[in-house]
Amino acid sequence: MSRSASRLEDFRLLPFFVLVSMIAGIAIGMFFIVLLFSAWLRFPYADAVAVAFNATGRDFEIAIAIAITAFSPTVALATVVGPLIEVPVMLFLVWSARRLSPPLFRTRVGDSPTAAGARA
Repeated sequence: MSRSASRLEDFRLLPFFVLVSMIAGIAIGMFFIVLLFSAWLRFPYADAVAVAFNATGRDFEIAIAIAITAFSPTVALATVVGPLIEVPVMLFLVWSARRLSPPLFRTRVGDSPTAAGARA
């Protein structure tokens, strides 16, 4: 095998990672759009975050399924890459939702969902 062909094989999974990363980026954008729209509609914090995470959580599995279908890498790779991308992104979204609670919903993070809904 020639040296240039060997270099090309090193990048054969690059489209897979690019596609999964793009869909993860779309999911992050969807989270913030849903969270901001829920705040604009004056939903209680607990309901807004639940809806935002529900809208976001569906995209990661779809991203992996599309990438497997489009580029046909082994299933083992997808089972490893999925959590490696999903867990840090979800942790970032939890951190962001907690940080945005006071300015968007005028509540403290420790408030119970019923107390937050009663004040709004």
